[in-house]
Amino acid sequence: MKNKILHSVTALALGCVMMITGCTRSQINYQIAEAIGTAGKYENNEPVETPRMAEKRKLLEESESEEATLLEYLDEAEKLAQGYNYEEAISVLNMIPLAQARDQRVSEARERYESGDSNLVNWADGEIPHLCFPTLIYDTVMAFDGDDKASDYNTTMVTCKEFSAILQSLYESGYILIDIHSIAAMITDDRGTSSMEEQKLKLPDGKRPIILSQDNLNYSTVKNGDGIATKLVLDEDGKVKAQYTDNEGHDVVGDYDFIPILDSFIEEHPDFSFRGARGIVSVSGSEGVFGYRISSGSDAASAEGQDSSGQSAVDMSSSGQDDTISAIAGALTKEDISGVLDYLERRKKQLTEALEQMESDGVNHICTTDPECRLMKTRDGVRPSFNVQTAVESQNHLIVHYDVTSECVDWKMLEDGISGAKEALGVENLEGIADRGYGSDEGILRCLLNGDTPTIHPNKGEKCRTFRFEKEDTEITDEMRLSDDHDTLLACVKAGVL
Repeated sequence: MKNKILHSVTALALGCVMMITGCTRSQINYQIAEAIGTAGKYENNEPVETPRMAEKRKLLEESESEEATLLEYLDEAEKLAQGYNYEEAISVLNMIPLAQARDQRVSEARERYESGDSNLVNWADGEIPHLCFPTLIYDTVMAFDGDDKASDYNTTMVTCKEFSAILQSLYESGYILIDIHSIAAMITDDRGTSSMEEQKLKLPDGKRPIILSQDNLNYSTVKNGDGIATKLVLDEDGKVKAQYTDNEGHDVVGDYDFIPILDSFIEEHPDFSFRGARGIVSVSGSEGVFGYRISSGSDAASAEGQDSSGQSAVDMSSSGQDDTISAIAGALTKEDISGVLDYLERRKKQLTEALEQMESDGVNHICTTDPECRLMKTRDGVRPSFNVQTAVESQNHLIVHYDVTSECVDWKMLEDGISGAKEALGVENLEGIADRGYGSDEGILRCLLNGDTPTIHPNKGEKCRTFRFEKEDTEITDEMRLSDDHDTLLACVKAGVL
């Protein structure tokens, strides 16, 4: 009896072993994963993530993160290039980490941007048109309702739809918006006499320049409720928009006037604006600016005149608006107003001095706390910064020259770096090695004329840098042959004399 029982237990145990060993690893993993709720989550039906799978997943996530970062850089650079800001676009590409900078897409983008300025041509085809617009009408039913304002609106204004159609027509006709300061500037001579002088204008081939402006932007001539914007405001994203009151009495914010419509059009068509150009806004200030009163009724009346009832023009034009401004004005004391005016006077003086400094230096921005710095692309975005240049000698790898500059990119810094290193080392000539960011043709050429040998990483698909000159029939004298003057050397080269 005992033997029979023992044999039965043994047979049962062997049967169990055979049943278990008869399952594949994948089947066992699936059964465990199903029991703990991870079925289908990991490869090979593994119930948990193995170290090998974790490492593979980490590498994949890092790769996806690097690709996303690279695409952000490329997108940002392309947006700048679409507005013809090639140097800024190259500056963004220079921020890309070295491992990703070898990507073919980066090389191709850099090649396009580096040749961007060379594709610009001088504009010499005559007058530049200037279109000036008044405040725009959004709701024509409310504007042309037969009241005393309807006739003025009809003869002096255009609608938002008409303005949008004009922009589209200009764009399709090859016009490009330019900054008025790019065609003329105040120049002061050695005697201190200032005069307006024409500036050379370079544009993309096939484009025609145009200037847009809006006249007298104070909204004093429109009546609230006529389907026309009554002031400019900032939306939740900080963008300039216009506010008007619809036929139900609701204040609505959007693209209802010249500035927001133009901004949105440029955002959709960045190549319509040459290097960030925008329209010009004309303000008088006599009846406020941008829909906000900046003077009292008595001040405005003295400037604009009063009607027979003594009511100022400002008070009349602002009637019917919401009570927000009135409530704020009513809460202010005389001391509050005096304090605000004092601040505005100080701020006006500061901004006037900054504007004069910008005009004197020929720049379009300035930092009031550190006027010598410039806006530059950094890892933390665009920040007021300096560009630190260093030159390192090859034997001991010591810094022999440095310079802190306001240049936004390295494009023009090659000659200065080599010249500074030569002066520090006390030598007449040097071989300089630099990355592609220093590879401007002009900089390389000037180094060669100085007797130096610049070695710059060539553009994609190139093995060397090629310079092409138009041959000039210039008589070269013996004195010119012996000269080391830049212009003389270049004249010899163009004449075919080495």
